[in-house]
Amino acid sequence: MLGQAEGIISVGNKVYYGIYPGGDIYEVDITGGKMSDPKLLFKIGSDQDRPYKMEYADGKLLIGTIPDYGKLGGALTIYDIATGDKQVYRDIIKDHSIVGLAYKDGKIYGSTTKYGGLNTDPPTNNPEVFVWDIEKKTMTMHKPLTALKDLGTHRMISGLTFGPDGLLWGGVDGIVFALNPNDLSIVKQKNIYPDVKDYGMWRPYYFHWGEDGLLYAGLANRMTVIDPNTLDYRSLTPSNFEMSYMTLAKDAEGHEQIYYTDNTKLMMIPITESTSVQLPGKKRLLR
Repeated sequence: MLGQAEGIISVGNKVYYGIYPGGDIYEVDITGGKMSDPKLLFKIGSDQDRPYKMEYADGKLLIGTIPDYGKLGGALTIYDIATGDKQVYRDIIKDHSIVGLAYKDGKIYGSTTKYGGLNTDPPTNNPEVFVWDIEKKTMTMHKPLTALKDLGTHRMISGLTFGPDGLLWGGVDGIVFALNPNDLSIVKQKNIYPDVKDYGMWRPYYFHWGEDGLLYAGLANRMTVIDPNTLDYRSLTPSNFEMSYMTLAKDAEGHEQIYYTDNTKLMMIPITESTSVQLPGKKRLLR
């Protein structure tokens, strides 16, 4: 039986679970619609405890973690599924944990939260976005995002994802932003929820690109649809409701929908004209 899954990601017919406590990574085979017994692939180690952020790229699992009770310094773990090779890089940004991951052209783009394990005081240095070169096994760039307009004291940067425009998108508090991946400079930003300040701790923001070209974002855990060209948006959940997790997936008829959790209930928001914003010059893929 699996413990508490902080992160989950599917790769083909395999599903990978990041389990708390202990930072264990399990694999489950769902071939034929049947779920195999969980197989322990590895323990992250290095005092890591909560694998909240998991991504897959170029044959590898990319995992961002929160450290154990009473400890600071999360880690980036890179696991080669084919070979079983595991590399763990702790404390890339001093005393920070990793809650955002994206991949492009041999480089991992990460972002941090100031929070470590329970019973720790967060450091004073601001969250940062960083670039990790897989081949060189080193960080090649990092910077805080304090140049964002309207950004005050903040705890974490998350939701990293590459858009169709080649920009690195993400969120901090109620702000959505897009960065130039070459120098991490700010290209676009919009403070969608100015009432959100100093938000978050460990749980990442979940950002997903729809087939319609729109960005579906759990921005401060408010379900938000964003036009990446104009930054027009629509909120799909009330401001006093926080989603724990969200994703996009296709239903039995092959239509892409929004799925999210409400405590222990799995919920769905149909993607229709009434839930989205219009992309200028693009034909809608919605029903």
